[in-house]
Amino acid sequence: MTSDIDIQIDKIEMHEMTGEEALKQINPNSLKARLKRRQIRYWLYSLKSNFLSDKKLSDKIPKGFKEKYEEQHGFDGWGNFAATWDVELHDPEVLVSRLFSEEEEWHRIIMAKFPQIQPDGSIKYPDMRVKKAVDEEIKNQEELKKRK
Repeated sequence: MTSDIDIQIDKIEMHEMTGEEALKQINPNSLKARLKRRQIRYWLYSLKSNFLSDKKLSDKIPKGFKEKYEEQHGFDGWGNFAATWDVELHDPEVLVSRLFSEEEEWHRIIMAKFPQIQPDGSIKYPDMRVKKAVDEEIKNQEELKKRK
């Protein structure tokens, strides 16, 4: 099962790629690696949920899977998965430390990609291309209203 955040990050990453780069991401070997990473992260999230809820929520995790991660350098508890540690992008069986939690990382992506409404009501555009696209859309909407 893929989380909404994974889907949104994939869409943003694919949107910023050239057509050639996007095709490289979709080749069969790359697709298999991405699917494997998603499956492993799903099992890791299940283990995190089991830990945080004190209930066994998933019993479809392969035998020895949990121990493989607990024995790796950098493992600091199931409650910290996606906060202080995660799996390597190209080899999801290897544990890596995170500089930012998944939530903080997502917030940084949002702040970098989308306009933000400031406390004073002004709009801050992270990228002039975004501002131009928004201004163009507003202009088109106003022209449509005038025609009606």
